[in-house]
Amino acid sequence: ELEPNGQTLTGAIVTEILPTSQAALAGIMPGDVITAAQNKQITDTASLVAIAKKATKPLLVKITRGNMSAYIVIEEPLRP
Repeated sequence: ELEPNGQTLTGAIVTEILPTSQAALAGIMPGDVITAAQNKQITDTASLVAIAKKATKPLLVKITRGNMSAYIVIEEPLRP
């Protein structure tokens, strides 16, 4: 949980990303907090990985970056 601007934020924090990964190509950057995936709340990295592994289509994630939130589509999500 983070507290930007006095608000509690729960999710998976992106600490590093491969420059050629689908997530990087979609615009995800280190420091982003992924708060939802496939319209399900993300509470930690494990919950994000579980949803990504089950995805059979592009993965829709909601990120928070600083004071803004945005939805990003990752074309080829993580595979088991």
